[in-house]
Amino acid sequence: MDGSGPQSVMIGKYRLLAELGHGGMAQVYLAVASGVAGFNKLVVIKLIRAELAEDPDFVRMFLQEARLAARLNHPNVVQTNEVDHDGSRYFICMEYLEGQTLGRVLNRMGREPALLPLGHQLRLVADALAGLHYAHELRDFDGATLGMVHRDISPQNIFVTYAGQVKVVDFGIAKARHSIVQTQVGELKGKPAYMAPEQARGEPVDRRADVFSVGMILWQIATGQRPYWDLPDAAVIPRISRGEIPALGAEAEAIPPRLRQIIEKAIAPRPEQRHGSAAELQADIEAFLEESGSRASCREIGGMVGEHFARERARIQAIIEQQLGKEVLDGQEIVLPSITADRSSETGRSMSSVSDEPTIPEGRTAAAAAPPAGDTASVGYAGSIGRGRDKLGRGPLWIAAAGAVALGGALAALAFWPRSPEPSRPGSSAPSRAPSAATSAGSAATAPAGTASPAAASASAAPAVPASAAKQPPRSVRPASKPPPAATTTGGPLDIRTKR
Repeated sequence: MDGSGPQSVMIGKYRLLAELGHGGMAQVYLAVASGVAGFNKLVVIKLIRAELAEDPDFVRMFLQEARLAARLNHPNVVQTNEVDHDGSRYFICMEYLEGQTLGRVLNRMGREPALLPLGHQLRLVADALAGLHYAHELRDFDGATLGMVHRDISPQNIFVTYAGQVKVVDFGIAKARHSIVQTQVGELKGKPAYMAPEQARGEPVDRRADVFSVGMILWQIATGQRPYWDLPDAAVIPRISRGEIPALGAEAEAIPPRLRQIIEKAIAPRPEQRHGSAAELQADIEAFLEESGSRASCREIGGMVGEHFARERARIQAIIEQQLGKEVLDGQEIVLPSITADRSSETGRSMSSVSDEPTIPEGRTAAAAAPPAGDTASVGYAGSIGRGRDKLGRGPLWIAAAGAVALGGALAALAFWPRSPEPSRPGSSAPSRAPSAATSAGSAATAPAGTASPAAASASAAPAVPASAAKQPPRSVRPASKPPPAATTTGGPLDIRTKR
């Protein structure tokens, strides 16, 4: 069940308004908590999927996420309000965030300094690091550090509100040191493009794995493209496991040397070579901002984001107002509208292997967008970034073009292949004659050198034809079109060349 069918209106004390997304373990909805005197508060409900509600392993994972998320209370971390059970399924209630993911913000605004200057982008990352450091430092009731690691930091899991606040979201695969749910051997969790080498190898991880993921976001800001944008996840993981981290190439020539040093330290292959904590990386970024004279306020950034996503914001507000105006009965099942990113003017590929989600600035071409999945407390969970995104679709386009040429050649051959005349009907008195020499010569003249003409090959077996047919001018027979050269891949799924 993916949330597209009829849904129960009420989950506990919350009335569902719209679907925000769905992932492998849960469905996410926008809901409202109503009270006396017209009190309404928008919230986000993360509901475990019905088919998994009886699976003890999934229930344990869901409740572990709920327990960890409920302990987090920081301005730069999404707030969990409560965890409850509606009689059939567990759900998590979280704060409603009105804004966009960092992925969508970078994608639409990040490559144009006039829309979102470099200093503003770094300010967003620094604020996310503050929330991440808080989670890393979280302590149990006895004062012991929990050793929490997010393990899935990416632009999709950093949220920017229209007020300019930054929130780290989706601690769905976060892990504490004494977690009761253990990752199975050979099981990887996280988005490969942002995954630390030790995490890709399946080794134990600490906070420095999250530092590496933030470093890859900085790499993305510096280069203007998603890490490993031209490779599938299956090819990315082995490279990361070997510590083959993409260098800051020509795309990052304009990046100041000091910022380059910060990024290269954050994405060092070995954990001991990186910043020791998110706070240390945050301090380096803020020192760079101070040296460069960049002073971006939350209000300024929020205003920029709100301006460039005004259409999406208005569309979502209209859906909310429409849903709140409907009268529904308790227990009634209805089909909920879906609040997802409006891609009518944007295309692209999801940066995440799960989601999530894919857009590029208006007016630019890209490969087809993939829908987001696994979204949590947001209404715009989708995003992609990548310079040269049009290259992404060239492989499939060449394959389609080759297939079209081959099909066209086959159809042309069938269209011009000489058909044998219908045999004489019983009782017909038409005389039997062999095809004229002129006809055979005319057909043979058009055949490729060294090959027998189809007309000549069939002459001896041709049935009788009327005498009038022999007087008709000979019909030229075109040779069948040669099939296109075979396409082969040499360097990867996107490196498609043709044999000459």
